[in-house]
Amino acid sequence: MTWKKACLALALCSALSQSACGVKESPSSQVSEEEADFFGKYQIRNFKFASFDKTKLSVRLFEPNPHLFPGPRPTIIFANSWIMEEHEYEGQARRFAGEGYIVLSYATRGFGFSEGRVGVANADDLKDVSSLIDWLTANSATDLSNIAMAGVSYGGGLSLLSSAYEPRLKTVVSISGWGDLE
Repeated sequence: MTWKKACLALALCSALSQSACGVKESPSSQVSEEEADFFGKYQIRNFKFASFDKTKLSVRLFEPNPHLFPGPRPTIIFANSWIMEEHEYEGQARRFAGEGYIVLSYATRGFGFSEGRVGVANADDLKDVSSLIDWLTANSATDLSNIAMAGVSYGGGLSLLSSAYEPRLKTVVSISGWGDLE
């Protein structure tokens, strides 16, 4: 593991442990299609992402201002915990976006406003992660050599499993993740 990846993993662990301990910002009840932080460091887009089989997943994308953070950007994908949705990591996503990271937080199949049935990290969930990475590389300034995935519980286990399936994931952080990966 390189020094850069170790620092990213440590920062993700720190941010996620706040979420696991219940320290998080709650989203406002009025969610617009596009928002910006007060200082103009990043914008937030909410949309339905059509995955490989056209199942629509609920996504919240935080993109840093390209004038403040030019060039390819490190990217983090947050996957929800069991029964949670794309707003779960709101505080962490804002923090990383304010530092120049692209952050995509999404609700997996069957959770929140995402379509589909919960598959408990089945093949469709893994293909969704690949589809999200395909979309990010085609539609954002994602640095292909610096893509991370993180989550707590269900999201943590899915992150670990996705790293075995998706070679473009370079860093994974799983807090209280589940599973036997054999």
